[in-house]
Formats: sequence, C-alpha cells, structure tokens
Amino acid sequence: QLSIPVKELELTIKEDRAKLELLKLPLVSSDDLSIYGEVSRFSSLLKKAPEHPASTSFHLKSDKLKWEDFMNYVESTKKEPQHTLKRPKDLLHHLVKKIYLKFDPTVAISIKEFEYDSLTLNSFSTGLAFSDKNNVHLKNTTFEVDEGAVTLNASLDFEHPKQILLDAEIDITGTSEIFNTVFKSDTYIFKGGDFQLQGNGLLFKCFKWQHKIRKKQSNLSTQRPQLSN
Repeated sequence: QLSIPVKELELTIKEDRAKLELLKLPLVSSDDLSIYGEVSRFSSLLKKAPEHPASTSFHLKSDKLKWEDFMNYVESTKKEPQHTLKRPKDLLHHLVKKIYLKFDPTVAISIKEFEYDSLTLNSFSTGLAFSDKNNVHLKNTTFEVDEGAVTLNASLDFEHPKQILLDAEIDITGTSEIFNTVFKSDTYIFKGGDFQLQGNGLLFKCFKWQHKIRKKQSNLSTQRPQLSN
C-alpha cells in the first residue's frame, strides 16, 4: 500500500481513461516535482490484481531536484516497517518492479538542476521506458556539468538484487576539471586542456552503489592536454 503526500492534484476521468492535468509532490529541500500525463485502463490502478495492467505516459518536471530528497520521499510512502527495505539498492530494485507492474509507463523527465550525490547536473532531460519488470531504458539523455556536456542512451538491468548492470552509449565533452571529476583517476590527472570521450557498449557493474566498469569500447581525444601523475 502507498500513502502519498500531495500538494496539488488536478485529474479528469472519462470512461476508463484519465488525464493528469497536474500532480505536484512536495520535496524537503528541492522544488516541487510536477507530474503530467495520461492513463489508459485507469480502473486497473484501483484493483489489487487487475486482469489487464494500466498503460501510462508521464512527464516529470522540476526546477531543482535532489536525488536524496526523491528517494526519501519514495521511502516515506511505504506503510510497511522501514527496516524491511534497506537503502539504497533494495529500495531502488523494489521501486522499479512496482512501477512497471502497476503503471507500465513511458516517461519524459525535465529537470533544470538535478543533484545526484556530489554532482550537479544542469538542463537534465531524458526519456524512460520499461521492456519488463527488470529492465529500464534511458533514451536521448542529455545534461551539462559545469563546462562539460553529456549525451547517452543506456539500458539498466535490475534483475539481480545485489547489483545493477548498465549498458551505455555515451558522448562526453568538457574541460580537464570535468574529466577529473567524472573519472577520478589516480594514475593521471589532467591539469589543462579539453577532452571528448565517445563510448559504445560500455558495461558498468554497480554493487552496493560502487560503480565498476567491466568492459568498454571507447575513444578518448584531447586538445592541449597537460598531464601529471
């Protein structure tokens, strides 16, 4: 069961279709998260075990969103004892499966300032879709980090409860500072210059929220590099 704090709700229902004019969710230290969208087979959302699941499309918008705020909000909606979900991996895997089984959504996301861990992503936008309860796909994802820019398409596999597999095509451009921030290399540190990284078929293994690259095919080019080790 869910208990969701709502700041504002505008919903119209005709036959078995619903149009979500606005759902505004209050977050602690972020701006409100606004959700718009449409739902087919709306009655399925009201049943515990519907014969046919609902089909939904949503657009999520926020001027400023912190990932930690969002996860805290999701955790607060659960009525079951908090000790049954261990953050972050158990909660995220649980959430992905629940969203697919209940909503089977396609989602567009637009966030002007998105804070994830120690990174601030500006002008963040992505399309999101599910192929099944374990697999999520990010399409045409773009964002800016200080003096760098990132575009990517990625598939995330949540089948195994102790890890997340991320298969991505990525293009990153930026200054030396961005390279050092993103890759955190102890071998070489860029002191100056610009870089571009193009990766096709990068496979990341995420375990206990620590990211490890298992294999990669990529091209790295630099302009006016200044290295130290």
